Amino acid sequence: MKISFDNRMFKKLGVLIIFIIKAQIAISQTQPIYYDDLNLDIFYDLAKVRSLKSDPGFYFPEYEFFEDYKLKGITLVANRPNNFKDSIWRDRSTTKLKLKKDTSVFFMKYMVENINTINICVYQDGVYWYKEFVINEQGYQIPINEKITNWKRCELNPIPAAKIHLTERGNLIVSMQCFSDKTKASRLVTADLLIHDQISVKKSVNNSFFNQALEAPTLIYKKYNKYYSSTIISGSKEETDEAQRSNIYLQGLSDRETEINVLTKIITTALDRYPFYQERQLDKVRLRAKYQSLIQKYNDTQQICKLIDELKKFLSEEFKDPHLQLLGNTEECKEKPDNSKKPRRPFNLYQINGQLFVAMVNDQRYSELLPIGSKVLSIDGKSTDTLLKKAFPFEAKQNSTKEFFSGIAKPAGDSTVLLVNTQIGPRLVTVKYDGEFKLRSGSQGNYDFKVIKSNVAYVRLSSWTLDVYTRFINDLENINKSKKLILDLRGNGGGAALSVFRLLSLMVNHNSELYETLGEDSSNRHKTVIKSNNFRHIRGEMPILVLGDRNTACASEMFIQSLKYNRDNVKVIATENTAGVLASRFDIHFPSGITFSNNCFTSKMIFPKVGCLENVGISPDIKVMIKSVFDLKPYNDVVLQSALIN
Repeated sequence: MKISFDNRMFKKLGVLIIFIIKAQIAISQTQPIYYDDLNLDIFYDLAKVRSLKSDPGFYFPEYEFFEDYKLKGITLVANRPNNFKDSIWRDRSTTKLKLKKDTSVFFMKYMVENINTINICVYQDGVYWYKEFVINEQGYQIPINEKITNWKRCELNPIPAAKIHLTERGNLIVSMQCFSDKTKASRLVTADLLIHDQISVKKSVNNSFFNQALEAPTLIYKKYNKYYSSTIISGSKEETDEAQRSNIYLQGLSDRETEINVLTKIITTALDRYPFYQERQLDKVRLRAKYQSLIQKYNDTQQICKLIDELKKFLSEEFKDPHLQLLGNTEECKEKPDNSKKPRRPFNLYQINGQLFVAMVNDQRYSELLPIGSKVLSIDGKSTDTLLKKAFPFEAKQNSTKEFFSGIAKPAGDSTVLLVNTQIGPRLVTVKYDGEFKLRSGSQGNYDFKVIKSNVAYVRLSSWTLDVYTRFINDLENINKSKKLILDLRGNGGGAALSVFRLLSLMVNHNSELYETLGEDSSNRHKTVIKSNNFRHIRGEMPILVLGDRNTACASEMFIQSLKYNRDNVKVIATENTAGVLASRFDIHFPSGITFSNNCFTSKMIFPKVGCLENVGISPDIKVMIKSVFDLKPYNDVVLQSALIN
C-alpha cells in the first residue's frame, strides 16, 4: 500500500512538533522555589550592651524552626510591690545605619511576671515608631518579630517618661514602658532584643519530585546532618525539607497554557509517587488511566475552569485523602464573592447508631420546635434511612457516631423542612436560613489549660501550632502538681511536627524513637529520634489520658502513637479510631492562585510495633459508647467523664 502526504498534512505535523517542543522548553524553564528569611544589618543588639548582665535560672523555650533554647536572661524592668519608678527602660545605639521601610525588624524573646501591657518605642531622626503589646498570659511569651515601619508613627514621644535629650537626636533609641498591678512585684526579662534588617530571599528546591515532574537532570543528594531543632537527634533530609519548604512556589510560567501543562505533569508525578495505594486499597493502574482520560478530554485552554473542577473532584472522590487535593482557582475561574450564597447551618445533626438526631440549634427561633435529642425522620421529604445510607455507605449501624452535613448547609434565602419525632409526636418544622445564629460559646483559641475536678490537669489543643510548647511550659508547674493529665486532641487535625517533637521531649525520659521513613533513594530507612528535655519535664509516674476522635489526625496521631510507645501510663479514650491520615504535606503554589497540596515528596511513616497507620488510625484503649446526643460535647461529654474516672 502506498501512503501519500500532501503539504497540508506536513504543515499540521510541523505545527504540532513545534508546539510540543515549545511546551517542553517552557516546562523545563519552570523553577520551584521557596522563601527564606535572611538577616542583614544589625542596628541594635542588647547582648552587646556591656553594662547589662545576664542572669541564669531561666529557660526561654525554642519557638521558630532552627532555633535553640536559652538559659540566661537580662532583666529590663523589675518592680517591688507599690513601687513603680522602674517601669521604664531605655537604651540607645550610636549606629549610623538608618531604619529601612519594609525590612527593619524588631525582635524580642522575653518573659513577664505580673505585666499586662508593654509599650515599645523605637526612635530615629525625629520619628517615633510605637506599638502597644497586650499580655494575655504570664510567663514566657511568643517572640515579637515585627516590621517597625508597620507600627504607629508619631511626631511626639509616646513614652514621655523615656526622655530623649538633644544630644541623642542622632542616635537610635529603644524604650519600653510596662503596666501591671502595682500591688504585686513585676518584671520583664529578655533573652534577645535585636533591631535588624531582614529580607526574604528565593532559594531553589532540591527534590527528586521536581526532577521527575519537570524532566530536569537528576540531582545528587548529599547526606544531611543539620536538623531543624536541637530536640531531634536523627531524622531525614525530607523532614528538614518540609520544615523549610512546605510552601513551594513555581516561577518561570509564562502563560496560562504552560501553567496548566505543568500542573498536569506535577499531578501525574504525584499519582506515580503516591505512597498509600496499598493502605487505602486503591487501584493505581485504574486511577492513572482515569486521570489521563480526564486531562485529554479537557485539553483546550478554553476548558481550563472545567478541567480544574474535574481535577478537584477526581482527587477528592477517588483518594479521600485530605493531604492530596487541588485548591483555589485561576483568576478567570473565580466567582465573585456573594455573601447571600454563603452556606449557613441553623442546626446541627448527628448520626448515632444508624439514626439521626438534633444535636444543636443555632437559631433561637427554633429552639422549642427542635428540642435537642429529637429524632429526625426526614429532611426535605427524603427519609433519613435513605440519606444516611448515601452519606455513610460504609458505616456500621451499631456503635457509630458521626456528624451529618449532607444537604443542611444552605444560603440565607433558603429553607429546610424537617420531620422530627418529639415527645408529643411527629412534627414538621420549616427552618429558614435568614435568622441570626448564636453559636454555643466554648473554649476559645488553640490552647486551653485548666485544673478540673479532683486536681486533674486538662489541656485542650485544637492544632499543633508553634506556640503550644511555650504555653505548655508556662503551665508545667501546675500540671506537675496535679494527680493526672488529660490531653484533649479531639478535632485536632495536625500542624507542625516540630511542635509535637518539642512537647514529647517533656514527656519522655530517654532518647526516643518515634518512627522510620524510607529515604528518597529507597535504599535505606531513616529513624526519627528525639531527646528528652533536660530542663523541664513532666514527672515520670503521672498518668496521661489522651482524648481523640475520628478527626484526630496527622501530627496528633504521630504524638499519640509515639507517646504510647515511649512512656508508661498512657491511655487513649475515644468513641472510635483516629483518622489514619499521617504524612508530611507540601503545598505547590501556582502564579494563577491554584495550590496543589500533596504528600508525595515523603514516604510513609513506619511506627515501632504497629507499622503504618494510614487509613487505620489508633484504636482507643478505652472505647466510649455514645447513646444519645447528650453524651456528646458540649453536654455531658462522656468521653471526658470517662477520663476523669480512669
